[in-house]
Amino acid sequence: MLSRVHSLGLRGAEGYPVLVELDLANGLPGFTTVGLPDGAVREARQRVSAALRNSGFGFPARKVTVNLAPAQARKQGSHYDLPIALAFLCACGQLGEGEWTRRFCFVGELGFDGGLRPVRGALAMALRAQEQGFSGIVLPRENAAEAAATGLPAYGAASLREVTDFLAGAPNATLSASSVQFGAPSAAVARPEAALDFSDVRGQRLAKRALELAAAGGHHVLLVGPPGSGKSMLARRLPSILPPLSRSEAIEVTRIHSLRGARTPSGLAALRPFRSPHHSASQAALIGGGPQAEPGEISLAHGGVLFLDELAEFNRAALEALRQPLEEGRVVVARARQTVEYPARFCLVGATNP
Repeated sequence: MLSRVHSLGLRGAEGYPVLVELDLANGLPGFTTVGLPDGAVREARQRVSAALRNSGFGFPARKVTVNLAPAQARKQGSHYDLPIALAFLCACGQLGEGEWTRRFCFVGELGFDGGLRPVRGALAMALRAQEQGFSGIVLPRENAAEAAATGLPAYGAASLREVTDFLAGAPNATLSASSVQFGAPSAAVARPEAALDFSDVRGQRLAKRALELAAAGGHHVLLVGPPGSGKSMLARRLPSILPPLSRSEAIEVTRIHSLRGARTPSGLAALRPFRSPHHSASQAALIGGGPQAEPGEISLAHGGVLFLDELAEFNRAALEALRQPLEEGRVVVARARQTVEYPARFCLVGATNP
């Protein structure tokens, strides 16, 4: 028996559609996943089987083959657990196939008890689902507000049983689309009360004037002064006088931070980011890289402030690598397996002793 369920993958800061195909056949019991899965995807076998049994579903001893298409793209992460479980239930007849297999896409990590755990990159995947014309996305409840910021109906669930009851049309199904709504694309997102505010600074007339000019004109800043003169204190308060994030900017900032697992209760970031890496940070940590080509500090500071305290102590190669991102407002991280592009438009603030 063959079944198909739509899901999504991540390539850098962008999502892409993934079709989960599951074939249930006679033969020696086994569970095989193809389509260039990484370790977390291969381990879905244990999570899915335990979640199905502990949610009250049967897990017959059959030969199970899962294909994640397109096969040439490497699949990473644990968010394929939910679509694999739903495809299995459809293949063995425990969940009826219907219009939902074409209208919705699914992402979510399963616990052994059948609970859904939050995933990374929900906003990027929801944006792609919206572009692909899906009617909605079903995902863990903690990610629903973030995904709903796109305007796509986001159905947040706490468990696999909630999802199956919703798809089967059970009378007691309580799953509903997130009601998070935002204004026009140009409308600004409300700013919460900030812990650090520029108005708290007393004195420092020249330094305050310099930072005000930098904030107004989008300039970079170098603060030079002896220890204890207030360089870090002033730099940490610079985001409070930057213009509020527009909706499009908030979506871009949230999309980058969501790749690292960061979540906000309102769904979208309301404050401009402030990043202050230690001076021992490597070039890959600043620019981005690693085996998965993850975003670096300059991308996490996109739309906000990157503060390099003790500037002279940073590795020279790391500082030289900042040149192109500062000029272009983006960074291309090239690795053997993939090449991804991240936004990197930020205000650079450096501090050093005389």
